[in-house]
Amino acid sequence: MVSSIYSPFSWKFFCTHALRVTNGVVQTYWQSFEDALWEILAQKVQKDAVVLIPDFYCVDVIQNIEAHGYVVKLYACDANLQPNPRAFETARKRYRPQVIVLFHPVGIENVLLNNRAEVQRLASSALIIEDCVHRVIDSSKVCLLHQNHIIIDSLRKVTPLQGSFSYSLFSISSRNGEAQRIVDRLYTSILFFAFQFLYALGRGMRSNTLVRTAHERILKTHDAFVGDARVGLQGFQFVSKYLAQHLNHQLISNTKSEQVSHYYEQFREKGLKDPWYLITVSKEEWGRLHAFPIGFRGSERECAQMQKKIFSLAPLYWKFPDCAWSKNRRVLFLPLGLHVSDKEIDEMTSYFSSAQLRAS
Repeated sequence: MVSSIYSPFSWKFFCTHALRVTNGVVQTYWQSFEDALWEILAQKVQKDAVVLIPDFYCVDVIQNIEAHGYVVKLYACDANLQPNPRAFETARKRYRPQVIVLFHPVGIENVLLNNRAEVQRLASSALIIEDCVHRVIDSSKVCLLHQNHIIIDSLRKVTPLQGSFSYSLFSISSRNGEAQRIVDRLYTSILFFAFQFLYALGRGMRSNTLVRTAHERILKTHDAFVGDARVGLQGFQFVSKYLAQHLNHQLISNTKSEQVSHYYEQFREKGLKDPWYLITVSKEEWGRLHAFPIGFRGSERECAQMQKKIFSLAPLYWKFPDCAWSKNRRVLFLPLGLHVSDKEIDEMTSYFSSAQLRAS
């Protein structure tokens, strides 16, 4: 059985040492990335503001941004999911955005954030949303470069915990009424608990059917509810926030680094043939990855056929298959984390090196 990219609950994720948030940084807990986003946008920019987003991005989020009354414009990313700085600057000058989203795809450092002075320059005229949903954020190392620089993560994507944190240099809270917040929090918490329970049960029984049901029914319902809310929803902080302060960042990073090394070793031995290709990731980034990314080049028909082949072997899906970047190419996220064994990595690399997963 092959794992999902999501992490089932395990006490291995945690340690006794508690992290403290960087001095001067305001950490706010939300039910999801989008809940934080709606409140930040509503309280910082006007309706009809232009939001500049990479073309490798979640289409559901893009559509929800537009549904909230904002105008979305895209800037192009290359085959390795990175923005071209020159193309980005052209798009920025053309559209003059009030909000710029800088995304770390699969946890890989966005090249636009390498130049601190450049980020500060951008933030002087636009709100900078650093999208860290594919990263496990160490709150004691958060560095904000400007009053208009905000970080948002997603605990549920990279840990077994529910919710998201925003990091800013100002306070922000939900406009939702307290009674409605309690009802919504309970509903989303029950859904997330049900997902974790069924996911763990499926792994214990080695049942791909149960694992797929947990993701396609329960988690999808959870995500649709928190993402489609008109007003940002803050969550129950006392569980997720407390546990998030005790995440064992060193163990998580070391484990992922070793697993990425193992993936590369296996693909070197077995080969990864065209139209598959390895996404470029520097060694310094290995411990911060959400998953191990591999790319695929092919027509839309070939991409659809390949998804069926992959799905017959493992509960894995193309990432953002309907985004602008994904025209005649795709990217697949292979699992990393404390729930993934070397044996599973061996199985997956064998799948993707076999003739069975070649384009027909």
